[in-house]
Amino acid sequence: MSRKPEPAHLPLLTGEMKFLIFIIGLLTNLLLFGIFFWFLNHPNYGLDKIAQIRTVIFAGLAIDSFFFIFSFRNLRRNIWRYNPFTNLYLTVAALGGFLLLLAAIYLPLFQGLLRTQPFGLFEWLILIGYGLINIILIEGTKWYFISRHKV
Repeated sequence: MSRKPEPAHLPLLTGEMKFLIFIIGLLTNLLLFGIFFWFLNHPNYGLDKIAQIRTVIFAGLAIDSFFFIFSFRNLRRNIWRYNPFTNLYLTVAALGGFLLLLAAIYLPLFQGLLRTQPFGLFEWLILIGYGLINIILIEGTKWYFISRHKV
């Protein structure tokens, strides 16, 4: 509320926003596609564990969204310049979404309904790394555009 209003002629999707949405989205989804192929060709997984690989990719899409919402919360400041958890409703919604993701993966009722299979710590570490790469890409892009506007 302390900022001046944006001009009326300014488009809803600026060039920066288009870049963040399309290019970063494309890169992160290609990375997730690479993770899928890595699991598919890994000797401990392969086609005999395709349901587990599918579950990891499903969780990766959800993790991607959880990281995106906190990083996209403020497009004018990098995440290290503000506390991303100050919006209580957003934090509770993200936590609730994560708990629902865990239920979809680990509760037998949802496993049968959604055809998911549980996976272990190794897969979670890969997904956390994937989420951190997302944050780095988004925040690096934001930093570039923010520093360009300061000149």
